[in-house]
Amino acid sequence: MDILLAVTEGPNAGLMLRLDRRDNFVVGRSQSTSALLPVKDPYLSRFHFVVEVNPPRLRVMDLNSRNGTFVNGERIAKATEIRDGDRIKAGRSLFVAQVRAEPAPHKQSTTEFRRASQKRRESAAPLPSLPGFEIVREVGRGGMGCVYEAIRAADRETVAIKMVRPAVAATPKQIDRFQREADILRQLEHPGIVRFHQSGEANGLLYFVMEFVRGPNAEQYVQRRGAFSVPGAARVATGILRALDHAHRRDFVHRDVKPANVILGEGPDKKMEVKLADFGLARLYDESNLSGLTMTGDIGGSPAFMAPEHILDFRNVGPAADLYGLSATLYFLLCGAFIFDLPEDPVAAFGQVLEGEPIPIRSRRVDVPERLAAVIAKGLSKDPADRYPSAEAMVEALRPFAKRR
Repeated sequence: MDILLAVTEGPNAGLMLRLDRRDNFVVGRSQSTSALLPVKDPYLSRFHFVVEVNPPRLRVMDLNSRNGTFVNGERIAKATEIRDGDRIKAGRSLFVAQVRAEPAPHKQSTTEFRRASQKRRESAAPLPSLPGFEIVREVGRGGMGCVYEAIRAADRETVAIKMVRPAVAATPKQIDRFQREADILRQLEHPGIVRFHQSGEANGLLYFVMEFVRGPNAEQYVQRRGAFSVPGAARVATGILRALDHAHRRDFVHRDVKPANVILGEGPDKKMEVKLADFGLARLYDESNLSGLTMTGDIGGSPAFMAPEHILDFRNVGPAADLYGLSATLYFLLCGAFIFDLPEDPVAAFGQVLEGEPIPIRSRRVDVPERLAAVIAKGLSKDPADRYPSAEAMVEALRPFAKRR
């Protein structure tokens, strides 16, 4: 099952793009847009439109381009589903879609699943059941699903279980492949990474069993207690960076570093223990055919921590994107605010990520040292090459600010 985009007009005429897996990329004249189109059309805007793929579904959204994006001759103003034979025109380029199969029957989108879950919670719906586990309580919700505290029957250990309802119909083969890839995450053994135990499928839900860390995430901490001190924020950030360094050296990229995925637990010595959660799950879920088309349909606060390349070239996101997310997280810990004042409109939000400049941190909080502001600004560079070369290098840059005063 795949989708073909035939380029019939423009500088890439004759090129055939085969889209056979979950992906998203931006078409435009900027050299940072997708390498799938090697010759840039000078009549396109720098970032003209975004393509989101999850075979057999295809969707495009104009990014407030100067001359517009047209589907079958009509200028589009919002995310638009593309069907077999549809013609996409932008600048001098014309793309003709060949969709090999009709879209699967409608399943709940991520947004719809959240709304339904909220209604169930408000109506005091019972906790889910899972063989081999006693579900104790719900502890959190996110873009992928719900997290519960549970007790494993085999050894009475307290664990965390994330339950995810696939957004699209899935075959047993797809689920089996997803679980096999998830099990690779067991290789990550580091005190700063929430341990992954096992995955499975039950009653139409995917579930992931992980180490349970008692304590709030960093977003909740800031909301309840206010912004961190400069040394406190720097120590949390260096803890995350050490975990990232361990993972990056083993070719794992988190892809979703944000305050909600930073758990602040309590260690044996009563000191704060920093752990990074959901390592690799976002990538696995996003790249599978189980996640539906979510990027252009469900924004929330995620763009505040999303590196530009996550939009520009989804499949080639590397370690530098984690350093961007860490820098945006450190900014939030210090200010209790995002790096942008994000609009609700997805086009405007993507525009901020791609071309907007973060609000200078010292304009929000004057006691942030200039050198620390410079470290954060470097980590938020649009070009990945302008960020720190590694998590270890960024730890060294932050070390002077993490010292207790």
